[in-house]
Amino acid sequence: MFHYDERRNYEALSSWLKEPLKNFDGVIITDEHKPYQRLANENSGIKARGGCLEHARRKLVDAIKGRRHTSDAHRLVEQIAKLYKLEEKLAHLSGEQKLAQREKLIHPWLDKFKEQIDDLVPKYLSKGLMNKALFYIQNNWGSLTQFMWHADLPLDNNPIENAIRPFTLARKNWLYSASPRGAHASAFMYSLVESAKACGLEPRAYLQALFERYPHAKTVAQRRELLPIFFKNN
Repeated sequence: MFHYDERRNYEALSSWLKEPLKNFDGVIITDEHKPYQRLANENSGIKARGGCLEHARRKLVDAIKGRRHTSDAHRLVEQIAKLYKLEEKLAHLSGEQKLAQREKLIHPWLDKFKEQIDDLVPKYLSKGLMNKALFYIQNNWGSLTQFMWHADLPLDNNPIENAIRPFTLARKNWLYSASPRGAHASAFMYSLVESAKACGLEPRAYLQALFERYPHAKTVAQRRELLPIFFKNN
């Protein structure tokens, strides 16, 4: 779901999620935006907040693109690739089995990787891309490794990142997003499009069918049946 608010702060986030969080009991995964951290700390229903390893990897890749200290950055990126290969082996597992195998296969990797990070930090105390990458990993190690204690948490937030990317790249070309009203409208439409894709529907065909059927839906229940998650079985 895409949601627009002119504010980018905790108040905007908490007011939007106030009702959904009343009955929430689970884990979330976010980037390290401060309001997300506060949201997890102040809501008892959020058992854990996982960080995104792709964000950490991306900062190392930025250091490589900067063409400085590339050997250390390359080595760390290669190590992260090995982590993903280890996690791929566990894709068919769930619950306690996955946690047990993560402890066996991934915990040793984490110990070695963290040791490398701590050893490199003094080498890059001056400001720079490598400094930012190392301190990002070091400062957010707790959230980046939460998946070790919660089987439902993935290593990264890539599915959401991929869903956001087309919206982010295209919005500069959309004149109607130059106002809050336009941003609300585009957020609503993208929520429908990305939900349709996530449910295995072809977005254009879904929207056409939705626009044809919506005028005939007179009740909340009938309109709810037109949501992508239910529409798939119609």
